[in-house]
Amino acid sequence: MVVGKTREFAQQPVVVASFPDMAVVEYQPLKGVRVQETFCTYSSGSAVINLVIENTSDLSHTILLYPFVHLPATP
Repeated sequence: MVVGKTREFAQQPVVVASFPDMAVVEYQPLKGVRVQETFCTYSSGSAVINLVIENTSDLSHTILLYPFVHLPATP
């Protein structure tokens, strides 16, 4: 199963803290899999993301994360 869009999440993202260059967001991509994401702006063209993933269900999950890099076309 691939969960690639937030509209497919079991629990939609909720911003729990917000600052000019950082945000803390919590969500559940799958029921029973809780994620806390800290998003920090590094520069005008890059960011650093820290993920804390917790299995809160009785089921065992194997989770594979893969990075997505967006490089906009330069004029």
